[in-house]
Amino acid sequence: MLILIPVFLIIIGMIAIILEAFIPDAGILAIIGATLILAAIIYAFIKFDFLTGILFFCAGLIGGPLSFIIAFKVFPKSFFGKRIILNQTENPEEGFVSHSDNNYKNLINTTGIAYTPCKPAGIALFDNIKYNVITTGEYIDKNEEIKVIKVEGNKIIIRKK
Repeated sequence: MLILIPVFLIIIGMIAIILEAFIPDAGILAIIGATLILAAIIYAFIKFDFLTGILFFCAGLIGGPLSFIIAFKVFPKSFFGKRIILNQTENPEEGFVSHSDNNYKNLINTTGIAYTPCKPAGIALFDNIKYNVITTGEYIDKNEEIKVIKVEGNKIIIRKK
């Protein structure tokens, strides 16, 4: 009957480790689970012979990480996991784009007017559309004529005309 105590401790420890995957608690359940498994191993060494202690040590050494791995294999398929894990990809064809290199390429070599002072960043007007722009390091006053010299991703680089 005494053998059930370390078995019970290991089972509860593994359940706590599995619950760690489902309950956001900053690792507290995993620590409790590991502590229970360690307590089961120590109890087996103290109350029983060396062979029984080694058996519980191997069970804890294999069972603890194995229960954690199983939890993360089961978690995405669980009710809660299906609710919080993204199951679809965000494709550009569906409109998910952070930026496109071609958005501002048509502005290269066009002229416009500085809508705000650019020191070195500011806003410029090209064909009555406002754009965030960056100078090559020079100060450009408001209403000064400017020219786009380069586009790098979302950065429009300008200079005085």
